[in-house]
Amino acid sequence: MRNVYFIKNPDFPNISEIKSRISKYDFQVVKASAKEIDFMVVDNLKYSQQIQKRISKLESEHSLIKVTTKDFLKRFGFNPDERFIHWQQYPNFNPWNGEKVQIWNDEIVDLNF
Repeated sequence: MRNVYFIKNPDFPNISEIKSRISKYDFQVVKASAKEIDFMVVDNLKYSQQIQKRISKLESEHSLIKVTTKDFLKRFGFNPDERFIHWQQYPNFNPWNGEKVQIWNDEIVDLNF
């Protein structure tokens, strides 16, 4: 099992959906106090000084890979339809033609970090 720490929860409507998706591939979300952290997910590299200190501390304590939220989600097959990405709730079906709409694509999963 690989451990993932999010510096801040990603700007994503349903964080439990992300946790469910990454657990499918033997990853788990952990807190900063975890004994082992394999990946640190950051939204951007320009955080406040307090958060930068936390990042530096974690980097010194763990041998981890730092990756952006966008890249991390993309590697797990995050491939939403751009027409619906800003909707409050992502639909299961296209309301105009009834086609099924998916937010994840198993064919583009690439976990080689």
